[in-house]
Amino acid sequence: SYQQPSFIAPDVEEATVLKFRLTTKERFRYRRNKKRTFRSKDFVDVIVYPRDEIITSIPDANTENNPEVIKFKGFNYLPVTSLETGRVWLDRNLGAKKLCDNATDVACFGDLYQWGREADGHELKSSPLSIFPNYNLEVGSNLFFFDSGSGDYSTHDDWAGEDKDGKIREANWSKTDGTSICPVGYRVPSIQELRDESIAIKKGFHSFLKIPNAGRRGYYAKYVNAKKEFSLWSSTPSSRPLEYAFTIGKKYTKGLIRPLNEGVSVRCIKD
Repeated sequence: SYQQPSFIAPDVEEATVLKFRLTTKERFRYRRNKKRTFRSKDFVDVIVYPRDEIITSIPDANTENNPEVIKFKGFNYLPVTSLETGRVWLDRNLGAKKLCDNATDVACFGDLYQWGREADGHELKSSPLSIFPNYNLEVGSNLFFFDSGSGDYSTHDDWAGEDKDGKIREANWSKTDGTSICPVGYRVPSIQELRDESIAIKKGFHSFLKIPNAGRRGYYAKYVNAKKEFSLWSSTPSSRPLEYAFTIGKKYTKGLIRPLNEGVSVRCIKD
């Protein structure tokens, strides 16, 4: 009889290849060969993608027919105002497909950027990996550059081999003309602007920002605490020899420095 094999795909955090061996076995029906069995084997690779990468069209009642909607690079955003500071922010992380329903809603996680990089495809969770170092700022590829684990932290915490004081990348993420990663009129916030919202940020999803627990992509290219923690990049480089920049998150409301080659969420503020 005709068979249709199936399996339940596991939850993954990056594109994963599953290898299967399919074996079929059938006995002959004719009396003369009824004790003989026919066997056949075949091999097949199945690619499983993260749930948020296969969601291509999600209804979002918040932006549908809303005159305030901000359309940018294929995504819809809305402005939200902080009761704490009066500053205006985007209502979701860059690359988020919808407003969050809860803190672990993968469709609202958004993308994970390496510090100072353009939206060149590296920020996608399915982006291919490459061991660096020393690439220039005009990368021109979607590779996520990561540390090989050699332990040479003096050269392996930055994805670029130039802009050692971070001023070029800081200026790029501070643009408000829509040529960087934020929509027109918006930019990546400074660490002080994030600190000013520390009360809301500590509340995470339960604040006006509705920050999801998107985790981060560590400098070894592994996902860290996905669905358990969040971090947001600032545009502010650290004062240490530039291998780090400031983030802020639920556990670190005064700020924490992270390697520049980590993948972290970005939330834009109105200038």
